[in-house]
Amino acid sequence: MQMKLYLHSGNFHADDVFCCAFLRLYGLQPETFRVAEITDEMRKEASAGTAIIADIGEIYDPGRNMFDHHQLNAPVRKDGTRYAAFGLLVQKFWKEEWTWKDRFENEYVKPIDATDNGQSNFVINRLIKAFVPNWNSDEDPDAAFFQAVDFAYGILERDFARRAAIRDAEIEIEIRAGEAKDGILILEKYIPFDSCLDSSMGVKTVIYPSNRSGYDCRIVSIEAGRKEIAGTFHRLRAGSGGCTFLHKDGFLASFDTLEHAIEAAKRVF
Repeated sequence: MQMKLYLHSGNFHADDVFCCAFLRLYGLQPETFRVAEITDEMRKEASAGTAIIADIGEIYDPGRNMFDHHQLNAPVRKDGTRYAAFGLLVQKFWKEEWTWKDRFENEYVKPIDATDNGQSNFVINRLIKAFVPNWNSDEDPDAAFFQAVDFAYGILERDFARRAAIRDAEIEIEIRAGEAKDGILILEKYIPFDSCLDSSMGVKTVIYPSNRSGYDCRIVSIEAGRKEIAGTFHRLRAGSGGCTFLHKDGFLASFDTLEHAIEAAKRVF
């Protein structure tokens, strides 16, 4: 039996839109209904586990699949940020394999919830508001709602794919760090290493093919040797060291060949 999702009718907001989009991402693909009120039959369906009620009904009871926040005793975060339906729903429908819950909460869920409750003005809420039909428009509000859901789903889908890729990169970099020689790690292609690699792992610089052509040489710890790397790369660029680009902060330089990049990396520390 396909899961049902009951949301409020009328004007929609990022809160209810992202509830629907998130459940799609979760894999439920609920049959969605926008209703003026919640009936006893809908409550029975939710209690039986065949429906979800969100952003309407004035009940928060995750055990019975009810996720509203308009009641007087609606949940509030420890920092004072009020939950909206999206935040309440995410608390239950979160997969263990998604290892970035805190980051997702801080970057998406909390700002969306706060704006829905009048505590902030998050840009995504404003983008979703642009989908709401104008007062003098004949556009079907339900059709507009599902256009907004498709937009929100696209954001979530790409963001989750990016976060999964970062997780895979962290695993790969931890393995590859042992291949570094003289503090230099050479990658056949760029792998994000910022969140998992530091000088304590024995890697001081990372070299990888540049998207500008040639090779990028990047210092692992920006603070350690910022001035020295800038000075070294400036001298190389002024001379015949093959330097084609130097970041103004000195932690990144590009070179025409792998050999020139390795030569520069050896002279950084």
